[in-house]
Amino acid sequence: MDADERKVLSILSNTNKTLFDAQKSNRHRIEGIRSEVQKSRVEQLEKISIRSMDSALDELRDEIYNMLRFSREYMDFLVNIDAINIYDAAEIITEIDNILRFKNIKHFISYAGLAPVTKRGKHFSKVNSTSTGIVIANKKQDPIDYCENLKIVLTRCTKKLIRQNNEYKMHYHTTFYNLKQKHPNYPHKRIELMSLKKTTIKFAKHVYREFYKIAKFEELEND
Repeated sequence: MDADERKVLSILSNTNKTLFDAQKSNRHRIEGIRSEVQKSRVEQLEKISIRSMDSALDELRDEIYNMLRFSREYMDFLVNIDAINIYDAAEIITEIDNILRFKNIKHFISYAGLAPVTKRGKHFSKVNSTSTGIVIANKKQDPIDYCENLKIVLTRCTKKLIRQNNEYKMHYHTTFYNLKQKHPNYPHKRIELMSLKKTTIKFAKHVYREFYKIAKFEELEND
């Protein structure tokens, strides 16, 4: 998928998200007044503010799928992960953009907001631990900005994988057990979040490697 196609896919994906959120909000608001207004009025509101969006959402989703069919990142990789739907896939592809713009996997993890964090005074700096110590990967040394949207979609997909995929489920629970042993005084919620983050990093690395292989293969094809 080239840059222009990714831009179009991004617009379609964001529009789908906006419409879906609006429909969900309208449904919630209508439920809040259902007992206070006439049934006919509620049905009219549902028709105008909920069902009127159905055809637009169906059309958007068909177009998103049609675009993903021409994306190797989707057809050769993401489509094979049962926990990931086409909306997750579209977000991952558009938020990553061209995987070759990252110098290495550490830069990608940093861009996704998943690098470990250390506190320095009043400021937080993203860091990568190495065998020789801690290497700072902040904005002065890393030109790639942090992407909140990519972190959100990768984390959301990882939560689904933990529920549906045995490999990720085992990784999460093993990580949780090890962290609990290492930090017995940490609250349960903190251990959960730390385990989720480490499992998300595992998924992010898998995404990077697969996207990188696809991009290099396409480079060879175009030579």
